[in-house]
Amino acid sequence: MRELTRARAELQRISGTDQLTGLLNRRGFDQAAESALTKVRDANLPTTVLMCDIDRFKAINDQFGHEFGDKVLMAIAEVLRSFAERRQMLVARHGGEEFAVLMTGISRERAALYAEELRQACAAKEISSEEISACVTISIGLAECHGETDQAKVMRMADQALYAAKRRGRNRVVRADVLADSIAA
Repeated sequence: MRELTRARAELQRISGTDQLTGLLNRRGFDQAAESALTKVRDANLPTTVLMCDIDRFKAINDQFGHEFGDKVLMAIAEVLRSFAERRQMLVARHGGEEFAVLMTGISRERAALYAEELRQACAAKEISSEEISACVTISIGLAECHGETDQAKVMRMADQALYAAKRRGRNRVVRADVLADSIAA
């Protein structure tokens, strides 16, 4: 019976983990985020989601090959993991070259500062193999909510802010609340 319990636990872990980066995958993130959001709702704390995307990732794969693209994904994942672990944040490879970060109990201003720090840390990371060396940048969309937290809604808002960051030239952070204010004006 213990063997079966261990096997189930291992299958659960594997099903929620990205094989390349070792981060949570979308499924693992969604499960962990839902648990975290339940606690946040009960405590009435702010929640912030960052959606991060590696800029011009397709061009990196096309120019340097998929093996180097994998190195880029692993390097950026390590920057995100290190950053998130120091601040008790949840981080995942959400799909392709997109990553998600969940922050709870952090003010809107602090979250924006963290997002900018994270963007700069990724830009400062040099990624190299035997013949190739490159620096890559990320674009970040930030969405914040307080109280009643709908995970799907806040993820969509962060994703919309991410694509606004891409349209505005990449290698930047765009806040969903600022984006909404500019659309309304």
